[in-house]
Amino acid sequence: MLIHMSGEGDPGRWRTALGVGLVFLIVVVFIAALVIAGRGTPKVHVGPPGPPYPLSVFFRQGVTTSQAKSALQRCSTNPEVIGIGLPSLTGGGTVTANVYTRHLDHTSGVSAGASDLFSCLKGVPSVAGFGYGE
Repeated sequence: MLIHMSGEGDPGRWRTALGVGLVFLIVVVFIAALVIAGRGTPKVHVGPPGPPYPLSVFFRQGVTTSQAKSALQRCSTNPEVIGIGLPSLTGGGTVTANVYTRHLDHTSGVSAGASDLFSCLKGVPSVAGFGYGE
């Protein structure tokens, strides 16, 4: 007489356990792949993420820091200007200062204020040039 004990040697039960384990493994591998794929994609940002944006202003040779400061005061009332940094002397003997602006784009004139600011800076005789950093 053969006695069959419930669960032992039952091929159906083994197949069910194997199937559940396989589904679990596939889900874990899928989630791991999503996490790894999300980390592997670099996010490229150009420039600072938001205002204020530093607009570097370069002054002509021989201009002092105090002259540069008073020259920038002419353009400080522009609505595009958030603030003006202290002028500093570079290693080459010229003075630079940062004007902190609300917008970054200086080629298309994002706003009327930006266009007016650039016109103002161009009109200051002691300013040699200006631009946003790389």
